[in-house]
Amino acid sequence: MSIKKTLLATAVTTAMGATAIEAQAAPIMSADWTGLFTILTNGGTGLQNNSYPYYGDPTWGYGFRTQLSGTMTFDLATGSGSATVNDFDFFQAGLAEATTITMQVIDPNNGLVQANMGFNWNGNVGIPVSLIMDARGFFGALQSGFATSTVIDQTTVAGYGAVPASDGMNKGKFPIGPVPMASTSLDTALISTASAACAADVSNGLAEGNCLGLNPSSEPFVIAGDDGIGGSPMIDGPFGGFNANFDITS
Repeated sequence: MSIKKTLLATAVTTAMGATAIEAQAAPIMSADWTGLFTILTNGGTGLQNNSYPYYGDPTWGYGFRTQLSGTMTFDLATGSGSATVNDFDFFQAGLAEATTITMQVIDPNNGLVQANMGFNWNGNVGIPVSLIMDARGFFGALQSGFATSTVIDQTTVAGYGAVPASDGMNKGKFPIGPVPMASTSLDTALISTASAACAADVSNGLAEGNCLGLNPSSEPFVIAGDDGIGGSPMIDGPFGGFNANFDITS
């Protein structure tokens, strides 16, 4: 992450808690980020993105992890934020386009952030994605007083960043290591305002299109459990029951 606003900070308890900071000036921070996308089956096995250029790149197992980039804005006073993901080719079926990404700190003591987003891909509009991220690395770096143009990366957070929950997938062949923001294995719960048809599908483990377009799709501040698999099972779309993981590496 390349921080774009100066933060004059002291480590005090704020709306985000004792693990975060109070920004004396410019509490709204923006940054560019790079990271990795990983999709896991309901058994925790990674799927290989065979789109160009990923299938030809040995860096992450020829597509088992997909390189991403985007932007982020975070209000350090409220613990809320938004983000973008630049479009990326996926499974040779066109671009995956992220829509309306929102974030909220839900457990300041442990640096947990709840994220919701939608995806358009291969004719499916508004695929709901939600997950719980561990941002201890990100907030820990900010506590150190990072300022304009400072880069927060894996080297920065090596001693305190979280390790992505997908780190051990496929017998640990593609480890990432500590990162500023990592997807966890904690699961989200369906938002209470979902339609009856959507709620019925989720209850029955079905993905029949009734939840497409639902964003946010997870109930705020609720963790449904921990299934030990990175990400939270998607509730609709072509990968219903599979787990989308987004890990920010810098």
